Amino acid sequence: MTEFAIRPATAGDADAFVAHRIALYREAGDIPPDDPADSLAFAIRKAFVDGIANGSCLAWVATSGQGDVAGSAAMQVVPRLPSPLNRSSLEGYVAQLFILPGWRRRGVGSALMKAVIAAARHRYFGRIRLHSSREGLGMYQRLGFKIRTNDMELFI
Repeated sequence: MTEFAIRPATAGDADAFVAHRIALYREAGDIPPDDPADSLAFAIRKAFVDGIANGSCLAWVATSGQGDVAGSAAMQVVPRLPSPLNRSSLEGYVAQLFILPGWRRRGVGSALMKAVIAAARHRYFGRIRLHSSREGLGMYQRLGFKIRTNDMELFI
């Protein structure tokens, strides 16, 4: 028997989504434990709610049998110019995959990512991109993701 269910997220899931995103950054060491991260939480909430409303953010939650949110995933819809390897004018960027510690290694992350992949295929996205933690690399590779080494960025 499955201990969790995957469903599309709604604006009503904003509290859980924000908590998961803050926890993700805390685990990565990007937010100190004593920082309440209130302004970041406000910005995340606004972007999540607006993105769900306008369709630029597709999100899912994994709920336990008691209805608690055990994990969440979000994919940004990214317009792009077609290229020889990707003829689609849309792609997805997985901006979040977070599973509460007690739910890890129980298939929740894989189930959420399968929902992400199915949605991208349904919408004819040309590809899905993401950045992975070390712990997530194996799962993503099992799902067919390939490691790229040519990414660069500039903060402005």
